[in-house]
Amino acid sequence: MPDAADLFVADRPTFAMVHLLPPHTPYTPPEPFRGSLTAEYEVSGSAGESAEEIVDPADEMHSTWPDGTPTPEDLAYVRARYDENVRYADHLVGRIVESIRRAGQYDETLIVFLSDHGEAFYEHGLFLHGDYVYEENIHAPFVVKWPASVHAFSRVLADPVSLLDLVPTLVDGLDLPADGAVFHGRSLLPAVFDAASTPRDLYLSRRPLREENQIYALRSGRYKLVYNGREQTTELYDMADDPEERVDLADRLPFRTRLLLQRLLIQRQRNLAVLADAGGPQRNPLDADTQRALEALGYVR
Repeated sequence: MPDAADLFVADRPTFAMVHLLPPHTPYTPPEPFRGSLTAEYEVSGSAGESAEEIVDPADEMHSTWPDGTPTPEDLAYVRARYDENVRYADHLVGRIVESIRRAGQYDETLIVFLSDHGEAFYEHGLFLHGDYVYEENIHAPFVVKWPASVHAFSRVLADPVSLLDLVPTLVDGLDLPADGAVFHGRSLLPAVFDAASTPRDLYLSRRPLREENQIYALRSGRYKLVYNGREQTTELYDMADDPEERVDLADRLPFRTRLLLQRLLIQRQRNLAVLADAGGPQRNPLDADTQRALEALGYVR
């Protein structure tokens, strides 16, 4: 964990990216966080073993419930274990913020807090993350603390945004040279400071652990289309009336479904064309330090 001496050097601007593993699995925070919300829950029998498999997966990410359908008590336990890990993450973020305060740098420091994904708790029959693009998987925090000298901004944006918007927003807000870079996201400053709302489609894709599992989504206004490339199936949800994605409207609204699917497939082809123009995904050998860091995070085994 960095302290003020690591973050700030006199007469030099600071940029720091701090990657915290919690609340990612395994949900095993240290005391006093572990057990703070689950002390009354008794883990026993096959259901208890299933719960432990979800919150503390061993060699693989077990996202399904091995013993049928989890009970409400099972779900409450898994959520509580996750929330214990959230408390631990909150504590770590607090330590960093307090270090910035002690250094006298908090007021003029821009802080961005975000996550790379959400977490599923059996809303669509799965736990953890990575398998689908439902809201529980893709709805992630994106919070900006502006410097004290910045005023008159919108505290909450009503329109959906993307984490791809982070870099162009920082480049715009800090007046950094873009050197002709082309961003897939866009600066959020017009929406934040001028209340300028420009509707756009948001394209989402699951990066498959297995190539055959290609799942995409397109958010357009109040509607969201989910497309399974392997099964060639579509789902359509009205996010205004059905934010939990319970009622599939694809059969009831076939023309809207086809229109959004067309937009989604066009965007997918554009993305593939960009990769092709760049010579495909760049694959460079990892240095020893990066290899060790990825192994510590669980991304390389």
